[in-house]
Amino acid sequence: MTMINIANNVTHNLNNAINPYQIKQFTIEPEFNLIYLNYQPTDDQIVRSHHPYKKSMLAITIGLKGQSYFRTDKHPEVCFKAKQTTVTTFSSIRGERCYKKNNVTEQLRLIVGESVLQRYLGEQRTAQLFGGSYLKNLAYQATSEMNLYQANALVYQLYQAQTDPLKLHMHSLHLLADHLDWLLPKTATLNDKLTSHEVNKLEQVRTILLTQYQQPLTENYLCLKVGLNRTKLKSGFSKLYNITPSQMLLAIRMYKAHLLLESGMQVTKTAWLVGYPYANNFSVAFTRYFGYPPKSVFR
Repeated sequence: MTMINIANNVTHNLNNAINPYQIKQFTIEPEFNLIYLNYQPTDDQIVRSHHPYKKSMLAITIGLKGQSYFRTDKHPEVCFKAKQTTVTTFSSIRGERCYKKNNVTEQLRLIVGESVLQRYLGEQRTAQLFGGSYLKNLAYQATSEMNLYQANALVYQLYQAQTDPLKLHMHSLHLLADHLDWLLPKTATLNDKLTSHEVNKLEQVRTILLTQYQQPLTENYLCLKVGLNRTKLKSGFSKLYNITPSQMLLAIRMYKAHLLLESGMQVTKTAWLVGYPYANNFSVAFTRYFGYPPKSVFR
């Protein structure tokens, strides 16, 4: 078993014939960092890790491949696994990251400072995330398909010859916002509450979007289909899913398209299958959404 010492505030590329340990880091803004890890040891590894941050931080880790563990003497073990999202808060802390031999571990991590969160959430809601413990595990759950593709889009951008800071910022904020929405659900007022009848109709709309995304689904069509007016449809969808119907339809089409392109399907046919009669319009929408063109997605 090999020991490696790593300080997590710098970018490393420790390559040798036995233990390649690669980290790419990009600073979105002060106290808002994006870190990508790719590691494949040929024997069991323990990487001694020191988080030098003086303030409380939030870490959102999306497992892309393999798994690893972080452990300290005073806290329960934290697990990071493929297609799982782990959310923790911590301040300055020392520990060990454990990796299994011949196991490719690939992870994307957002590290966000308390001051950044206060700017987006306010002091009261930010305080809900942080406790007295130096290390607190807030969540460990399956990564949504949308978040997984956002993570892959970020990794793609990190490896471009000319990294686009705007796209990195955009995708990072999207990931952060998605996770904060379910970590800190908004408190609904009496006027905001939806009836069970309304919720049922909104769920019908969501089902239509998921199953008929190839069709030209307009808000007027959806309203007539389930029996809701446009105001109730848009406000109810926003309260229930924190997204508009058109935004959800776009997301569904984009992620379905990505899967088809990964399988080797041509761009023109993919465009038609996800509801775009014209391939050029699809290419523009896809590039705007993911930050790279559909032709760059290989099987």
